[in-house]
Amino acid sequence: MDESVVPDEPSSVLLCRYFGLNAGDVLDNPIAANVPAGDPANRSWSRSGELAFARELGTAERVALVDALRGPGIGGTQGGVSNCPAATGALAVVILRYDNAAPVAVSIELDGCRSVSNGSFHLRSAMAGDAAASLGP
Repeated sequence: MDESVVPDEPSSVLLCRYFGLNAGDVLDNPIAANVPAGDPANRSWSRSGELAFARELGTAERVALVDALRGPGIGGTQGGVSNCPAATGALAVVILRYDNAAPVAVSIELDGCRSVSNGSFHLRSAMAGDAAASLGP
């Protein structure tokens, strides 16, 4: 694998979004959006880590997200100590599928440090986080 989060042009992309701790995630959940915070039916806190939605991306969305994943990041594989905004654990996992190669899974933190990783290459990219967060169900 080359030194990139997205090694080649994928033939298809599956986007999976997961709930974080932030109560704002309730807005992404049409069932809980109109339920008051104190109501037992509002499970926003207990939904942390649950799949919010998964869907195949269309061509234009796939190209935009891949471009964002290839865009400028800060950091790299060297790691180090840094200060980041609060993180809720909201996460996107993107499965990049290739015609003649194994799929590549890329995790994207949607807040906090906005870390992006395919398991071999790691960076921080607000651009990739924003791109993934903007894609809804």
